[in-house]
Amino acid sequence: MQRLKLQFQTALTRLRDVKVSRPVLGLALGALVLVVVIAVALGASGGGGHERPDAARAEAPPGGPKERKAFMAAQAATAIMVRPQSVTVPGNQAHDGRVEVKELTVTCDPGERAVGGGTRWSPSNGAGLSTVDGQLVGPPDRPTGYRARGASDVRPDAVFTVQAVCMGG
Repeated sequence: MQRLKLQFQTALTRLRDVKVSRPVLGLALGALVLVVVIAVALGASGGGGHERPDAARAEAPPGGPKERKAFMAAQAATAIMVRPQSVTVPGNQAHDGRVEVKELTVTCDPGERAVGGGTRWSPSNGAGLSTVDGQLVGPPDRPTGYRARGASDVRPDAVFTVQAVCMGG
């Protein structure tokens, strides 16, 4: 149980350090809590000297099938990654009716599954910058990335960043 607690704290720290929208963060935290609850329900136990919160993947502990399943579920929870990609949207005459639109698709690494996504603008003043839409891409049962379009109606160039929230396994 101590191992699960450490892995949960490690995953929370990783999520806290990432800048994503509140709905995306809520989705990622919800998935993390669900995996930990399942692991506890399967009878995970601590001990055995296998506590390695700094390791991305650790060897499965000795024990029965329930312990191994719980360990793998907890490892999946700590494998949440946010993969960002950015594009510069050229500036134009502000509020002249012309809007520059850019689309970005961010894909997860092989073996990962997209569980959400989000966008942000820099500078983040919000005036004349908007996210037109965003959606998961790939097969519905195993999305592989996140696609979004951003629109700018401001004079200076702006950086549009799309983030895919990916989970290993």
